[in-house]
Amino acid sequence: MIIKDRPIPYIIFQLEALLRRIPKNYPKRPQVENDLNKWWASYRGEQSVDYHLEILSKNDYSILHSLRLNNDKNFFQIDTTLLSTKFYLIIDTKNISGKIHFDKKNRQLIQTKDGEEKSLPDPISQALRHKIQLQKWLKSHGMPILPIEYLVVISNSSTIITADPNYHEVQQYVCKPDNLALKILELEQKYQKTLTQVKMIQKLGQLLIRSHTPLRSDILQNYKINKCDIRTGAQCPKCHEFSMEYKRGSWHCKLCHTKTGDAHLQAIEDYFLLHGPEATNADFREFLHLPSQRKTAYLVEKLHLPTSGTKKGMIYHQPPIK
Repeated sequence: MIIKDRPIPYIIFQLEALLRRIPKNYPKRPQVENDLNKWWASYRGEQSVDYHLEILSKNDYSILHSLRLNNDKNFFQIDTTLLSTKFYLIIDTKNISGKIHFDKKNRQLIQTKDGEEKSLPDPISQALRHKIQLQKWLKSHGMPILPIEYLVVISNSSTIITADPNYHEVQQYVCKPDNLALKILELEQKYQKTLTQVKMIQKLGQLLIRSHTPLRSDILQNYKINKCDIRTGAQCPKCHEFSMEYKRGSWHCKLCHTKTGDAHLQAIEDYFLLHGPEATNADFREFLHLPSQRKTAYLVEKLHLPTSGTKKGMIYHQPPIK
């Protein structure tokens, strides 16, 4: 059964917030839009793989999606992890289109698309590294180390896959989503001996969930965007301009005269997405263009955000992300 769902990657929310808050003609906007499209395509590719796992027996596997674990301050991320009492399975999903060729000599993937060739990292080597890192993590946490298998799933059904004749690992470890269930069946036939108890697998699953550390990147630093280039204020839900003014207990658009009571909600979320997980009353007051500390506190405190400190030293914290 699924014990950790696949969340929408946090970076997607960050990129969407960034696109809301940079001008339409901003020079780096096309790059941000392109990256957002890639992240959505990758996420949907992973979802297409999830569909093919639904036929597995719910009693035989604990399934965890999007795990990011720490090995001595070195993080590694696994798209999908299957735990059973007989073996573990790592599934790495790659959303690559066009024609791809596995080059064994140079351990690279050559993608041909729209008449252009591009060299990409070998996903088989990457999955093997994830296996080694998971083995190390299990050992350091005193968990049972069962045989660990790995598969690379090319999620785009139209992608053409070729490989060097002597690169036999491609046939063994690489598949399309339609063949995933068959690959898992082959592993079930290979590993028929029970090596640990169900309770231990349940314990391991809960430990993995607690150890998961979501990726939170500095999106402005990544794109070398100055804080002053980010548009502030509350966005009008109708005309989408940052023209809302808070007065008499609600937000009023100075352009289209729309009135709403919750325009600050998206703005506060955008602040956390773009500027980090902490904010003071002054930070929110400046970002929302609010007239006073008292009105800022009134709006923010109704959200019941986690806080630390007291009075003027109070810091508001972003709710935990998955």
